[in-house]
Amino acid sequence: MMRRRLWLSLGLVVVLVLGAALEWWLLRPLEPNPFLVGLVGLLMGGALALLVSLWWPRRH
Repeated sequence: MMRRRLWLSLGLVVVLVLGAALEWWLLRPLEPNPFLVGLVGLLMGGALALLVSLWWPRRH
């Protein structure tokens, strides 16, 4: 279980890094598309929430 959680966490960190690069690329033009910027932001927020939930201590 721990190994799978580590790999999933690594994958989510990669998604966050790629999302940040995509946000930067979408904001570079003179007229950025606010819909795409917001959508990428929501997806990155979901990935961050999953990452936090994986490592939050559980009560049994």
